[in-house]
Amino acid sequence: MDSGIGAFLAQLTLTTTASHENDLPDLIREIMKEGLFKQLPNSVAWLLKLDTMLHHRFAVPRVLLQTEENPAMFKQKPPDGHEFRSSFGLYNDTVVGLQSYLSPLLLSLSPWVWGIPATRAGGVIIYTFGKEVPGKHAHATEPLQHFHSKGLSKKTRTKVDKRDIEETMHWWVDRLNLLFTEITDPCNFRNAHDQFEPRVQFERMLSLEQLFRNIQSISSLERDPHATRIMLMDTLDTLEGMKLLSFAEMCKLSRAEETLKIIEAELPANVAKLLLPRARAGIQALRDLQDGFFLKARMSTDGNIILPDKKGGTEQVTKEKAVAQWLRVLRNAGHGFGGRGSGGSPRDQVLLLVHDANIPPDISDLAYLYLLRLVTFPELLRRFDPSLGT
Repeated sequence: MDSGIGAFLAQLTLTTTASHENDLPDLIREIMKEGLFKQLPNSVAWLLKLDTMLHHRFAVPRVLLQTEENPAMFKQKPPDGHEFRSSFGLYNDTVVGLQSYLSPLLLSLSPWVWGIPATRAGGVIIYTFGKEVPGKHAHATEPLQHFHSKGLSKKTRTKVDKRDIEETMHWWVDRLNLLFTEITDPCNFRNAHDQFEPRVQFERMLSLEQLFRNIQSISSLERDPHATRIMLMDTLDTLEGMKLLSFAEMCKLSRAEETLKIIEAELPANVAKLLLPRARAGIQALRDLQDGFFLKARMSTDGNIILPDKKGGTEQVTKEKAVAQWLRVLRNAGHGFGGRGSGGSPRDQVLLLVHDANIPPDISDLAYLYLLRLVTFPELLRRFDPSLGT
């Protein structure tokens, strides 16, 4: 059996999850006194409770859609709740544990970790360490880890303390409250006739949890940059599908830098200390991608990239725009390079030729940047907000 801190934390969370409610206070005192305090003296145990009203608000569109599908339910009440479990597995984190909604927070310094959740029905116990601790060994410790693709991150360690963590915990939970308010507000899902559309809200809820689960995977799969890059593309597609920003805009360096600047102005200093390093790493990776254009025959004297246009000629494109278009080619390669039998457009073909495709592993943190934008500004979920998508 592994005897490191990972094994200790696994035992800690399993014990907390499995214990009876009446035993929980004494158990946590024992865990803190005999376990965490000895290794991490500034540790804190947090109780985050989920109001049952939140569960009900998330259930409303699901129930309405089921009764629309089967009006007989109005006359004969279903014997149990299983009739209303449509796609429940795709957005049940708001009922049990908030796992995906807390992982981007607790892994904000990944590959370092400063807290860990222990899921329970109706809430979650979060143990924070009062500092950042390494989230992985310097080398692969399991045989399967030797089969991950390789990549060298430029992230450096950020020193944080108990005060930083406490302020960030309160900030994030407050923002989740606002985020859940917006996603469960029927007024945000009206059609042109001012009628509530439960199907639109239902799909939006599914998309929101998918977004957080993607970031959870990116945050924890730090050893596999190929997998996290695929998750990045999926996340950008989800954000575009939610009409928050277009894929092309999110891949532009100037848009990413502007987004960071806006978020930075909104965050308290202690919170920014924990939440912004990964966002900065993603932007730096996007900046480094511009250095991958190497074919001088396709470069203008002022550094632009010469690409085919739609009329059979050529046009000069800035490196920023070329990188965004190159990432789109990479995203479309999920169906195979060259597309579905079309061979790809001449521009796509040239983009593949002029870039060396040395992709910084931290590029996946671009997804984290835009998730942080949504957490910082939950009002972006308002369907009729005039600033939506800008």
